[in-house]
Amino acid sequence: MIIKECKFSFEECEKMVKDKIKEIGEIFAEIDHSKNAEKVGLSLPKDKVIIFGNPRAGTLLMQEKIEVSLDLRIFGKKIGKPFSEQLSR
Repeated sequence: MIIKECKFSFEECEKMVKDKIKEIGEIFAEIDHSKNAEKVGLSLPKDKVIIFGNPRAGTLLMQEKIEVSLDLRIFGKKIGKPFSEQLSR
């Protein structure tokens, strides 16, 4: 897994990541763990999972090796800095 610190705010980092994803593919789903925790009276630092891909390219690759599918998580540490992580290749 590759984890990188983002030099921008969580919201700026999220926007930049989403904009880049939209240039090459599409966002299929988002999971907001901190929002879900809030719904049950608990708290987490900002934490989102973005599930994305490019159906044209990804389908061909997954037909050969399903493990190439990947997700990207953007999360905030308690120190207030956002990070992103993705599975390493």
